[in-house]
Amino acid sequence: MSTHIKKLEDLLLVNVPADLADTQILGLRRAILAGIERERPRWLLLDFSEVEICDSFFGRFVETMVSMARLMGMRVVVCGLSDAVVETMVEMGFELPDVTSLLDIDDALAFTRRARAVQPR
Repeated sequence: MSTHIKKLEDLLLVNVPADLADTQILGLRRAILAGIERERPRWLLLDFSEVEICDSFFGRFVETMVSMARLMGMRVVVCGLSDAVVETMVEMGFELPDVTSLLDIDDALAFTRRARAVQPR
């Protein structure tokens, strides 16, 4: 599994690195999907705290990654989106329906712990 992807109980945590080239973004997406298939988590937590800029390719990555994970049965939480990334994604028309978005990794982990305690496997 990629060093940016870690399994924590029934959660797959992905720390999305900054400044990925388009081919690296596609590779990360494949690694995430393979991790979901192999590890069978219930939750996917995408941490974007290192990402400072967003172009259309990256925006599509975020949107399609969320859709793909949801199709695989994941509950998706996103955290660490900077104001610049959020502004760009909204201006480009990208949406993340049915996704919980939180400010940082601490809030995201606390949220998933509470939600997992209420809805055990």
